[in-house]
Amino acid sequence: AAAPPAEPMAVRARATGLWRGAHPLRPQERCAPGQQLAAGQAIGLLQVGCAYLAVTTPVAGTVQAVLVQDGARVDYGMPLLYLKATP
Repeated sequence: AAAPPAEPMAVRARATGLWRGAHPLRPQERCAPGQQLAAGQAIGLLQVGCAYLAVTTPVAGTVQAVLVQDGARVDYGMPLLYLKATP
């Protein structure tokens, strides 16, 4: 297995849409700096029209910074948050 990167990595948008830090029916579920995340864990949603696409973490790690506010328009490839991978 490869060692995790020493620097925080950007988790990027895989589509263009509106960033939603939580599902409208579960507003208490938000990703915050310092939070520990598992690989594949949902960190938010991209709203594309009426559809919501889950955004997940590629690796386990700690959230370093959330870069976009809820409701902000994001483009494909735009960094959404920084994640420091854990071994």
